[in-house]
Amino acid sequence: MKLKFPGAGLLKRFKKGGGDFEDDFEDDEDFDEDSRPQLVRPSGDRAGDKAGGNFEDDFGSDDGYDDEDMFEGGGARLKRILAPFARLTPKINALLGTGKRRVIGLSAVGVVGLLLVGGIGLGVYMAFSGDEADVAGLGAVPGEQNEGAFEGGFREVDGMTQADQTGEPGMLPPSGPRSLNEIAAGGVGGAGTTGVKIASVPSSAFNRIPVSSRGEKPLSEEPEPGLLEKTGDGLLPRIGLAGRMPWQVYARADTLPAGQPRVAVIITGLGLSGTATEAAIRRLPGAVTLAFDPYGIDLEQWVPVARQAGHELLMTVPMATEDFPVRDPGPDALQVSGEPQFNVALLEKLLGRMTTYVGVLSSMGSSILTRNDMLQPLLQALKDRGLMFVDSGEVGTSLAPDLATDLGLPRAVASMRLDRDPSRAAIDALLKDLERLARSQAFVVVLASPYPTTLERLNVWFPTLAKKGIVLAPITALADKKMTP
Repeated sequence: MKLKFPGAGLLKRFKKGGGDFEDDFEDDEDFDEDSRPQLVRPSGDRAGDKAGGNFEDDFGSDDGYDDEDMFEGGGARLKRILAPFARLTPKINALLGTGKRRVIGLSAVGVVGLLLVGGIGLGVYMAFSGDEADVAGLGAVPGEQNEGAFEGGFREVDGMTQADQTGEPGMLPPSGPRSLNEIAAGGVGGAGTTGVKIASVPSSAFNRIPVSSRGEKPLSEEPEPGLLEKTGDGLLPRIGLAGRMPWQVYARADTLPAGQPRVAVIITGLGLSGTATEAAIRRLPGAVTLAFDPYGIDLEQWVPVARQAGHELLMTVPMATEDFPVRDPGPDALQVSGEPQFNVALLEKLLGRMTTYVGVLSSMGSSILTRNDMLQPLLQALKDRGLMFVDSGEVGTSLAPDLATDLGLPRAVASMRLDRDPSRAAIDALLKDLERLARSQAFVVVLASPYPTTLERLNVWFPTLAKKGIVLAPITALADKKMTP
């Protein structure tokens, strides 16, 4: 079977007039439904193949359609479109040959065509989709100024922000590894460190949440020199003169009324998405604690902004899991192999990512939090640096709370995660459960993600707490607090 393509006939027809292609194409009065391009089988038994007919002749033949009933008007535009195909047909005919060779050739052309179309489609999707994961250091092009941006002119760049051209430091590192493997190979901590930028929702998704206007008292933006130790992993917290502890020095003043149930809300995973991080800092009250992810980008840039808004900060410490790789804590997580001091060295690298935090928040860790020999050196290292420890509550058999108490390490334990189901109905239901839990236990710690729905529901809930007799508290206000029976 041969393909009859009426290209030559179309060109002939359009040469006869000077009409416009679009006008003639849209006018269906002169169009014969039976004369449209179609597949035509030549007469005889595979006559074309047996006779060795020329591919160009067959391809350009105007047999098989009514030339007079085609479009009226000129064909200059169509001629330009079809002319390249006419020039290529001799070469295609020579390559394809006849018989089985022609069938194989046509099949190969079809496969290649499908691959090309698929590749082009994928490329277009990747180019116009805004939710693909990205890696720090790919370079940023300043965009339009973000609505409600920080003073000084922060700009939105693919879900991240960077300072406007006012001499202020940018929120994105200038360059760095271009793949997750390069980041894993480079580790974390120290100069030139980069992180991962993940998929982010646009800033407009947070527009329903008002910017916090509660008149928060700013916290100190700069770390105190006497509470810092300069190491190869960066500036690490340490206990200062007269026993001054970083977790106390960098805490919010505890002016909360006594005798009322306290709820501490910790927003986790910050630093990975610039838009979500900015929203959590600016749209939540200062009493909300912010936990930064060690794989985030240039975390130290967020510290003064978050502290200025009155937030206490935590550094998240990922730990090895028993069900790896189903749950993967990342390349810089604390491990179960090697000597205990190996994990202490990894911990110090993570602690060097930023400053002025009050403590650390565990992440995953089923392989470590259940082993006294692995856990004890880590908690002792945190105590020696004057920090507090927050157990995420992900591991029900964690030994950390009791061991921390034995070591004299300030600690708190999360009771729930608010948005495993991020729907409004599910979050509102858990907030009601949280109120009941706070009244029965007196102290509750809850974890939440910086999803637009989560932040929006929290911002609706926070103003209702006062008349319910519940206090929103920073995490240091719950250090070492015991749940009432």
